[in-house]
Amino acid sequence: MNQRSYNETKKVLMSVLVLQIIGLAVLVLVVLHLVVSAAGWYQEVSIDDWQFAAKRFHEDHPGLTVSSGIVSQDHRAALLEINEDSRLALGIVTVLGDKWVTRVIDTDGAILASNEDGILLTIPDITFPPLNISLQGKDADYWLSLNRRIKGAS
Repeated sequence: MNQRSYNETKKVLMSVLVLQIIGLAVLVLVVLHLVVSAAGWYQEVSIDDWQFAAKRFHEDHPGLTVSSGIVSQDHRAALLEINEDSRLALGIVTVLGDKWVTRVIDTDGAILASNEDGILLTIPDITFPPLNISLQGKDADYWLSLNRRIKGAS
């Protein structure tokens, strides 16, 4: 094999390698798009009012009665006041992509704390990362004080 045919073969092989890498990248992007679409991460839903959040909460926790609630300013979370066997409790409905996440905020390990965005909710649940709930002023104060009352009663 002479030098010229060696160089031409090398160019062809490099072109084939580049095309294979591009094809693989496109395939990865297509699969990633399908996974994201199937998981619902590509679109956002929002919470319009606390009554909607209460209905959604009731689907996951049918034995609990929601008496009132508030929706965060960004419409991505709702805090709910729950009457559980004549005991007061808190619930949360939040948005993850196009999915709803609901939790009863347990007094044992849950922490509601004031932060610059309003309220930071931290619960000891590996599947529920800390959540910023955008509430300001009297709204944030009310829910923080309600949480303190509930913790004091338990």
